[in-house]
Amino acid sequence: MSIIDATVSMLEVMPEEARVKVMEFTQRLFVSKKPENPYAPLTTEQVLQDLAESRQQIAEGKARPMDEVLDDLEQRYSEATKSVPLQDYVNIFANDLQ
Repeated sequence: MSIIDATVSMLEVMPEEARVKVMEFTQRLFVSKKPENPYAPLTTEQVLQDLAESRQQIAEGKARPMDEVLDDLEQRYSEATKSVPLQDYVNIFANDLQ
């Protein structure tokens, strides 16, 4: 008797309630649960508000050009980036955030 034959014969003699439990358990094995997105979707108004805040911070001198930031990071971590260009690290970090 094969495994499938033994399983079918076992299911045939089971009470209906037990068969339902087996079916529910089997379905849970194959249902993929995606992790919840920790970021709530933004409305257009929220995006525009964030953009206005960002522009205000730039006007107040609270922001730095990306090239300067990358240069500072490269200098700070120059030993770690000698064999790999800094832009590769930036790309890896950006991909991890998605």
